Amino acid sequence: MDDELMKAIDTAIDECIKKFRNATTGKEVRTFITEYEELMFKKSDEVIKRYQIDN
Repeated sequence: MDDELMKAIDTAIDECIKKFRNATTGKEVRTFITEYEELMFKKSDEVIKRYQIDN
C-alpha cells in the first residue's frame, strides 16, 4: 500500500466529511454520502491489496 496514496485518500475523506457537515440540501447530502462511499471503497481496495501482497 502506497503511503502517499493512503494519505491522499484519508485527506479526501476528511474533506468530504467537512463538506457533509455543511450540507444544507438533500441533494448535497446524497452527493457527499456517495463521494464518501467511493473513497472508502478505494481505501478498502488498497488495504486488501496490501494484505494480499503481504501474505
